[in-house]
Amino acid sequence: MDIDEKNDGELEVSLMAYKKAEHKRTRAVARPIAKKSKINIFKGGFTKIKYSYKRWQIFASIALVGLLLFTLGSFLYNVKMSANRIIVKHINEMSTVFNAINEKCGILSFEHKVNYVDFLTVGSFESSEVGGMNLRNKDSWEGPYFLDNPTVQAKHYEIIKTKKGYFLVPGNGVKLSSGLVIGKDVIFDKDTDVDALVKNGTLVDKSGNPLVAEIPMAR
Repeated sequence: MDIDEKNDGELEVSLMAYKKAEHKRTRAVARPIAKKSKINIFKGGFTKIKYSYKRWQIFASIALVGLLLFTLGSFLYNVKMSANRIIVKHINEMSTVFNAINEKCGILSFEHKVNYVDFLTVGSFESSEVGGMNLRNKDSWEGPYFLDNPTVQAKHYEIIKTKKGYFLVPGNGVKLSSGLVIGKDVIFDKDTDVDALVKNGTLVDKSGNPLVAEIPMAR
């Protein structure tokens, strides 16, 4: 082998070694860049997911608050409107009972100007009087007429005496659906014209049903 061939061989080996070293260096540099890129991509994706989740949380919170407000509004509206519905139902039921009592027993009078209707659960009694109500024929009493005395807003109904007779009315402190409060905005006494309050719409529900009833008396 002459000197030129030897030098060419060594040059070729050196060139190959250089290329190999350069290749290794390039790969070594590329790996961290690729790794860093993957990390950046992962972080970017995670940030987007986190942002989307936060937006969803905000939307869900707003929707929940809206639902709660709607539910509360509906509940308050139903509570407000249910007062008159309950009163009309009770007035009709008790009016029927007092008509039956008058037909069989004969209602003569009531002892007080304001009489609480807390005696319709009574089964029997000794005298001619029950709950302040005086009867002509106590033996025809068919009570108890209710298992529980009707109440509205935890208050008993009342029988009040006026110049025009006795009337069954919601108890003192009851708030009507109109917002009027019995005993504050609507006061019952001997001079109260109950019929006029019914005719002018003060004591009726939205359908025109009266929130009071006259008590029948024996003739």
